[in-house]
Amino acid sequence: MRHLGKYLTGAAVVAAGAWAATSLAQTAAAPFTAAQAEAGRAAYAANCAGCHQANLAGSGEQPALAGAPFMAAWGRRSTKEFYDDIRAEMPYGKAGSLDAAIYQNITAFVMSANGAKPGTTAFDGTQSVQISAIATGQVPATIVNARTQPRSSRAIAIFRV
Repeated sequence: MRHLGKYLTGAAVVAAGAWAATSLAQTAAAPFTAAQAEAGRAAYAANCAGCHQANLAGSGEQPALAGAPFMAAWGRRSTKEFYDDIRAEMPYGKAGSLDAAIYQNITAFVMSANGAKPGTTAFDGTQSVQISAIATGQVPATIVNARTQPRSSRAIAIFRV
């Protein structure tokens, strides 16, 4: 049984290395602008960070929106699928309550937070690009080091009317 554990650990390391090597090689321009990603940063802070954390690491049942966990869940899916999902499901308890432009900007910010480089075309919610083709999963230090909210602050934000 110990040999199986070593085998599985070795396989996981090889798989992680292969994923990192292919993800770092991504060069396609993303279907969003730098201005959208910056506007999305503020929209994310106001509408998403209370549950998903300022550093996009997630907490409890709220999934991470950056790095390896995000890429594992969304890398093979498209930008349109991600946009459609957050528009239909978020913010928690108020799904679909934000303007389309806000959801588009949040999508741009999340892609940027995963290493996608902005392009010249604004994301309008219809572009369907595989996320792993534009994002590396490499989270910028400015996001990794973002301060998370204490649990009590999140609870207050959720129950505010």
